[in-house]
Amino acid sequence: MKDHHAPRFGKPVIGGLFSLLALLLPFCILGSTFAEEAKDDTALRVLVWNVWRGGNEVEEGPEKILAVIREVNPDIVLMQESYDVDGDRPTVGRWIAQELGWHAHQEESPHLCVLTPLKVETEFFHHAWHGLGVRVTDAKKRSFVAWSIWFDSGAYITRELRDRPEQTDEELLAAEDVRSNRLPQAKALLAHLEAEGQFELDVPLLVGGDFNNPSHLDWTVDTARIYRYRRALPLPVSLAMLKAGFIDTFSRRSTQTRCSIPASPGHRSFG
Repeated sequence: MKDHHAPRFGKPVIGGLFSLLALLLPFCILGSTFAEEAKDDTALRVLVWNVWRGGNEVEEGPEKILAVIREVNPDIVLMQESYDVDGDRPTVGRWIAQELGWHAHQEESPHLCVLTPLKVETEFFHHAWHGLGVRVTDAKKRSFVAWSIWFDSGAYITRELRDRPEQTDEELLAAEDVRSNRLPQAKALLAHLEAEGQFELDVPLLVGGDFNNPSHLDWTVDTARIYRYRRALPLPVSLAMLKAGFIDTFSRRSTQTRCSIPASPGHRSFG
């Protein structure tokens, strides 16, 4: 099914993203500048950002987060760790939305937040820790759905291999569903999206956030030749996303990217 009204998903700026059109991003800056991107009014600018404990660990952290968002001027922010700001302010996502006059959807989540200046048509909720989303429409009447997500950060597989390089592949992969809950959480999110009919939407669907694991596309024979703690492994979380129809956006645009490779973004295309 082809969506003739879908925006061109151009340059997620910071964070982690999968798009149906789902996005899984590392922290990176893609090749073009903000000024260059601003010239293209067909592009959608998505900012995916774990802001680290509400910005409270950094001097004037919330103010610095706000300054970055002002500079980037995204169409939507998929935020993680939007915790209460020290002092009398609300969660950092809600506070930033107040400062900008934007909409913030955080509901009962302690840390997931979606911020946008666009018109919010519908709000969605999956799990307080693992997923919430919105359907938005821009001034050109183009709509899309976007989710902010977070998966278990325990037993991060790169550290697991660094600390115990003698592990077999089977032992290492157990980090995803035995020593952590990342894979069950990913499957639960995908099951929820399917049950809610979001795989059948006639608009793009974005899933961006902190997946807390790499992509199988970054753990290959070739990358193992470059990185010390790397193997060719069928990492199951990104494979589950791809099985659901998601395409790795990061690998599509990697030649324009200045970035380490802790994870990869993706999108699911239409037609």
